[in-house]
Amino acid sequence: MLIKNPINLLPKQTTAWDYLEDGETTELGYGGGAGGGKTNLGCKFGIFVADIFPGSRGAIGRFELKNLKRTTLVSFFEVAAELGLKEGRNNDFTYNQQDGIIRFTNGSEILILDTAPSPKDPLYTRFGGLELSWCWIDESNETPYTAIEILNTRVGRRNKNKLWEENLK
Repeated sequence: MLIKNPINLLPKQTTAWDYLEDGETTELGYGGGAGGGKTNLGCKFGIFVADIFPGSRGAIGRFELKNLKRTTLVSFFEVAAELGLKEGRNNDFTYNQQDGIIRFTNGSEILILDTAPSPKDPLYTRFGGLELSWCWIDESNETPYTAIEILNTRVGRRNKNKLWEENLK
């Protein structure tokens, strides 16, 4: 599955994308009003990483899982279709709604995460064992900073893969 169409970006998205590719940026905040392309950019980034880094594992989080499914995930499927990718068995990726995992044919995964605090898990130990290559929080202003900090400690634990060296060239 190599993305068939070019990634069409708005000017502000292009600036943000340049930071994502500079090799130095480890965190990126991207704001703006409704319709400014924030979710679109995050979806394109996730699909791009999943595509060129086989076996990578990323995460998309939002405060309420219900809102993530109603908004962010809808955008994800739209962006995937725009890029020529098909969902379903024997296609480019599948979505397991029960497990909250998008699986690509090259072994990459994107986890769907609820970042709301839980009385049973105030320290976000549910994120403790995650091995992530990247993470993106949609509407991060809703998410407690503690959740973002914990997820940051999980990123990079899955970034060593010899198959990727060729893709980076």
